[in-house]
Amino acid sequence: MSEFFSRVLPELFQANLTLSFTLVILGYAAVLIRSICSLKRDWPRWPWLILWTVLFLRSIVPASDSSPWSVLNLTSLTPRQTVDALSASYTGDTRTIFASADQDAYERGVRGGGEVIKAGGENAYVVTGADGASPPPTVETVWFPRLSLAWAAGVLGILTWGAVSYFRLKRRVRAAVKTKDGAWESDLVDAPFVLGFFPPKIYLPLALEEENRRWVLLHERAHIRCGHPYLKAFAFLALALHWYNPTMWIIWHEFCKDLETACDETVLWSTGEKKGYSSALLSLASVRPIQAPLAFGETGAKERIQKALSWRRPTVLLTALSLVVVLVSGTVLAAGPVSLPENAPALSVTTNIQSEPARLTGKLYRQKDHLLEPPDWEGTPILPVTALPYVFLCFDDDPPSRIEAYDYLPELPGENGTEWGLSSVNRRGAPGALEYGLHLVTPHRNSTGEGLQVRGVKLLCEWGVGLQKVYAQYVFRLYGPAESADHLRTLPAAMVEGQELPLTEGMPSRSITVTDPEAVVYIAGPQDGTVSYQIRICDADQDWRQLSASTGEASRLSTHGSGLAGHKTSGSIGVEAKYTYVDGSARTWRGLIHVSPR
Repeated sequence: MSEFFSRVLPELFQANLTLSFTLVILGYAAVLIRSICSLKRDWPRWPWLILWTVLFLRSIVPASDSSPWSVLNLTSLTPRQTVDALSASYTGDTRTIFASADQDAYERGVRGGGEVIKAGGENAYVVTGADGASPPPTVETVWFPRLSLAWAAGVLGILTWGAVSYFRLKRRVRAAVKTKDGAWESDLVDAPFVLGFFPPKIYLPLALEEENRRWVLLHERAHIRCGHPYLKAFAFLALALHWYNPTMWIIWHEFCKDLETACDETVLWSTGEKKGYSSALLSLASVRPIQAPLAFGETGAKERIQKALSWRRPTVLLTALSLVVVLVSGTVLAAGPVSLPENAPALSVTTNIQSEPARLTGKLYRQKDHLLEPPDWEGTPILPVTALPYVFLCFDDDPPSRIEAYDYLPELPGENGTEWGLSSVNRRGAPGALEYGLHLVTPHRNSTGEGLQVRGVKLLCEWGVGLQKVYAQYVFRLYGPAESADHLRTLPAAMVEGQELPLTEGMPSRSITVTDPEAVVYIAGPQDGTVSYQIRICDADQDWRQLSASTGEASRLSTHGSGLAGHKTSGSIGVEAKYTYVDGSARTWRGLIHVSPR
């Protein structure tokens, strides 16, 4: 029993509090929608009962489905996040212990269950209770057990009120006599009402005039036919569970009004006699209504008479429109907020010449302001690319709803990045994984256009809609031929295994070492008027004997790849690139590669 009061009941209260915060948002949204639509006087009221039922259901059962159209997306914090933040708030005396100030006290606080705010590093610290060796007091551990008892007492009090008033009224009419028209008459009641469930019964006072009796029976039978006794009992249960929430009492009040108005409309629809029905309501206005939440009595006579006198039969189009509004509103109010990832998903980055992915991790933030600053490039992965390369981005899970990609030259500190376009190219991998293609079709504005360069890429990813959003940043670098919009490359740029291959006119004086005999040499040729190229792979240990060759038409945007193709598993390989120009002249560059397998 002690566990029930110390753990189970507080957990139930915390779940109920989350639903109650949800009800505040949904309730006022529903009242606003209803108030706007009610400006049209002949707008039917009975469809609103569907909306109130959705709210009562939503106040008891959490939403299972999330939707981008949920009204909860318009809040910066969901009710669940609000309650979690509230429950984690400290209350009472706490102690903050920094590891740098007292390592022994810091470790004692960690062992005692203190909350470690930052683990490791010089600024690591832990928050504990006042004794330095116990968990810090929070709203969840201190106040929720007490508040849960008050909540449970209130629920029992409301349910007891409903049950006592129900059975007291039931006992008063136990001697009622059944009449030919199916109603029950008693000399102990002053007003007509419906009471009971299996089945519901109509109770009338003995002195009720025949004409008024006719209208009352039509109204009360409409309650029974529409299942209002059961609906009101369900609504009363929701009211009991959220007795402390003023919004629930507003919803209950509007719901009870619409129950009566809906039955008034049903009677007027079937008879069309506005004056006769209004007269009956007026004659019953002076009678004291039944004071029982689970019974149906004649209440709110003044407003109902005014509505009855001004009632007009709604058109089919207006009735259909009211149903559409209620169903759409109910869907929006019933759905939960969009599901946001708890952790930033891992991102795999590959290029058109590197299939081995670089794995990136990010950290989620509620705001993106500080993510707009130039990133720190130290330690970020470097991927080889060709000229105007294509980069593939594949998220393991929870692909973002929006991605902004920014282009930097890391050699220019403090530079503001240039935003790129991004397009989804295809889906592959595990369910939910989504691959994007990032094509660097625009050279960086500060590029020299000669040789190889490192370009930095920052991805600013966004999940969610409305105010329900989280952000993460992923950073990597690309290494490949420099491109410039204002300068045409005059010298070829070559790369193999992510290394720059020096090319010289004449015999090369420097070499680079590669470990893969199958490596591919990528060469971005000159852009100043070349029309064709020839690339030869040679055995540099045997007087540059040709091993393979490739030829083709030169293009300003093309990068040519020639594989070493395993011609030599060790030793020196020469690369010769010959370019022919529009004036018929030709230039030849050579590079030297030393193959040294691991």
